[in-house]
Amino acid sequence: MLAASDRIGAAGAQTIPVSLSIPGEVTLETGGRLNAPVVLNNSSDNGVSAEVEFLVQQDPTLYSKPAPNPLYGEDVASGCHSWGELNGQALIESNDVWGRSNGKVTGIDAMTDRKPWTSFGTPWNDKEKWSETFGYIDLGKSLRVVHMGYELADPRMAWKVDFAASADGKQYIPVEGLTGIDIHLKSGPQEIDVPTPFEARFIRMRLNTDGGERTTAFRYPAEFHVFAGATEQTWAFPQIGPMVVQGKQDLSIPAAGSATVTIGGTGWANREIGAPRALRPGAYLLAVRVRAAGLTQMRYCRVFVMPPPMGKVSPSSRFGLNVSDPKYLSLLRRQGCSSVRYDGLQWPLVSPAAGVYQFDGVGDSILAAYHQASLAVLPCLFGTPGYLLPAKPQGESATNPPTDPGKYGEFVFQTVARYGANKQPADSLLTADRVSGLGYADTYELWSEPNPNNRGISQWKGSLEDYYRLFRIGAEAARKADPNVKIANGGWWGLEIPVMETMKTFRYPDGKCPLDFTDILSVHYFSPLFDVGSAYGIEPELASVYDISHHHEGLPFERTVEQDLRSLVAWRDANKPGMPIWMTEGGWDSCGVSEYLQACWLPRGVMMSLAAGIDRVQVFHEKDGPGGGDFASSGLIRKDDTLKPAWFTYATLIRQLDGVSGSALRIPSGDDNVRVYLWKRGNRPILTAWAIKGAGRWNAALGRCTLTDAFGASHAVSLRGPMELTVFPVYISNLADPSVVRSMESQAIAAARDEQQRAERQARLRAYLFKFGRKQGEAVMAIGKLRHFTLVPTSELYDEAKGYGFEVGNGTDMVESWFQNPISADAAKAWPGMRFIFKAEPGAYQLRLCCQSADKATVILHGLDGGDRVLPVDGRGLISIAAIKVGAKPVTLETSYYGGLSWMALVQADGGQ
Repeated sequence: MLAASDRIGAAGAQTIPVSLSIPGEVTLETGGRLNAPVVLNNSSDNGVSAEVEFLVQQDPTLYSKPAPNPLYGEDVASGCHSWGELNGQALIESNDVWGRSNGKVTGIDAMTDRKPWTSFGTPWNDKEKWSETFGYIDLGKSLRVVHMGYELADPRMAWKVDFAASADGKQYIPVEGLTGIDIHLKSGPQEIDVPTPFEARFIRMRLNTDGGERTTAFRYPAEFHVFAGATEQTWAFPQIGPMVVQGKQDLSIPAAGSATVTIGGTGWANREIGAPRALRPGAYLLAVRVRAAGLTQMRYCRVFVMPPPMGKVSPSSRFGLNVSDPKYLSLLRRQGCSSVRYDGLQWPLVSPAAGVYQFDGVGDSILAAYHQASLAVLPCLFGTPGYLLPAKPQGESATNPPTDPGKYGEFVFQTVARYGANKQPADSLLTADRVSGLGYADTYELWSEPNPNNRGISQWKGSLEDYYRLFRIGAEAARKADPNVKIANGGWWGLEIPVMETMKTFRYPDGKCPLDFTDILSVHYFSPLFDVGSAYGIEPELASVYDISHHHEGLPFERTVEQDLRSLVAWRDANKPGMPIWMTEGGWDSCGVSEYLQACWLPRGVMMSLAAGIDRVQVFHEKDGPGGGDFASSGLIRKDDTLKPAWFTYATLIRQLDGVSGSALRIPSGDDNVRVYLWKRGNRPILTAWAIKGAGRWNAALGRCTLTDAFGASHAVSLRGPMELTVFPVYISNLADPSVVRSMESQAIAAARDEQQRAERQARLRAYLFKFGRKQGEAVMAIGKLRHFTLVPTSELYDEAKGYGFEVGNGTDMVESWFQNPISADAAKAWPGMRFIFKAEPGAYQLRLCCQSADKATVILHGLDGGDRVLPVDGRGLISIAAIKVGAKPVTLETSYYGGLSWMALVQADGGQ
């Protein structure tokens, strides 16, 4: 919104003679005293008297509501109902980035939820296209609108807007002077002057392109503001947490002059409650209210107080960061991190020419600094130098496999020889100084994100087989340089079990597999920007599996990452028990979310991973901007080197769970929106709790304990009943009554046992899984246990003994290279009348089918118990589900469309579930 001193409103040319400014954010040392200047500038020709009041409160949930506009008051649309309509129908939620529907109404309240990071728009339509769409706001009651404002989600996809008002939501009257408003390419917060105030309960905005032109999509405002004037209640201080100190002071401001008063200084009529002005660690909100020249103004300032240094970090600490610059070492140590991942030791940077290695620019001083600070360093060794590139490299050149894979072993040997613990003969070293055995690192990650389905320009361009051959060369070279070194695979993008399976199914000529050379399983995970129905990322607990291609086409189930984490741990336990799993890049906030969401999501995502049994998490990245990674909001330090709120919530998490090992028990809460985990530090229990969305309640009859909020403020409490939870986690420790913990632990163990029994029951279900198209890849589905799909190319004819196959074997296999998940990368080319025949034991089943066609289509199932059945299928890659009964005859699936048949899963019904 406009600065207080700016001209606001064309009508009346109103100005604010006395402007107010305070810092937007202050960070204090532990026990620091608030010292915030309040500056009042008087632009009038007369002296002005002013009354200045302030209030400091604890702020455990990062209060984010904007301060009232000094002329127009609070945003009355905030929290109101808002929605969109297209062709007279409410817009419906899309199931992916292409706007394909799952039938849920979307965009509800996104324009008025005080969350600029949430937004919605029309589906993409590159055929007939759209000429207009409508957005609506229900203010709840009739109000006199005097001003409006907005912030666009995508300024490129908004053009003109016409406003109309209604008292009943049925009859709309155009608002005088508010038609044809140009909003195209308007970035940041914008104002809309209202020439003549108007009465309205409902406001309608018609988004259009002006002139009847059509466009492929419209995007609605991410936020829309409506103002109805200030009232006395507008200027009440927000009540958000325990009050710390408040004060009041009168002062005079000379004509055309200014006055400054310091909060925390002398001269205030102070009232202190609960704490002196030397503030303890935590987050606070400073609210300042000024009455001058007949107007009231209010401003807010966030105050963060640094946590005290941790001293010695537990050797079992599981918390780290991806780093780029040792100048932030003191902040890393202060935060409590125990490990760092460093990807600056790239092969092209240390080897500018064949047989030449130079580590002084990107290795020696940097690794030495982290090592001397007692931070365990994980160097990531990747990138192909120019002298080993193919003639026509793809994407970023360094992501191509080297033309001589053996030279990767040379690179790894030279690096580990220098930074490992073992001294090497000088004649084996290719550096000018012949230095070795510095002892800066004992664990190395060999490449980064070599998934064959990860086709971004900056990812590995070879096949999985190419990578595995390179990996073994590197692992053996590393152990030659230092027999005690630990080797991590190049961090897999995502957690998909089919990729993990290849670590044991791929075989070298001597019969060994990549898993034999892996000491640490390395994975990466980032919550997607576009998930199911979301345009702003998604809560960690609800996030799904994500791949670089941004596609979810044809996945067998809408799995959550929480489920996949536990599946990953179970896979490790079954295939290499005791092998640590490190999430060497982790981000639950990485695609443009706000600092508010980052602060609450990041510690929750880390805890969710640790609770599942992940051994270490290294957040990506330390800093925004150049040198700080591509995903700016994953950084905990801003471009100007100030600390984001997430820096403090991560520091609190580290302090509260330092020394905790193993997984955590999830405590049943009776509310799916509430997460409660029980951790153990030795024999001492720690509880963590939060709401996934909005607010939640947990019957926390825990007795006397210590409660610590997400920003580190701790106090003793007695919890005797329902506890109000927010999206920011709380930590509960020092529980006085051990019987309470034993009771919760018993409930959690019983719930885990029920889940295990469900999995064991499902593992016994009959399942018939067919993947159509080329006969390659590892397509699997988890149904109680990992089940492999049978790969069926279109050339495979039905055979009675085999029990499956196509009726005619002259079909064509489709290669869908854009769909990178193994289960949907290929398909059988379908035509009307194509038939696939299979046998199944008689009984009740659930059928899941993935088809690909231009339009909605149908398939016919012949041979079912009760007769043939026609099933509608969404042919755009979404999954169609139906309950069917199989009799004694083979079942024939007949397609009625031109397109693709990707996969089919027939699973025995699980007792009606």
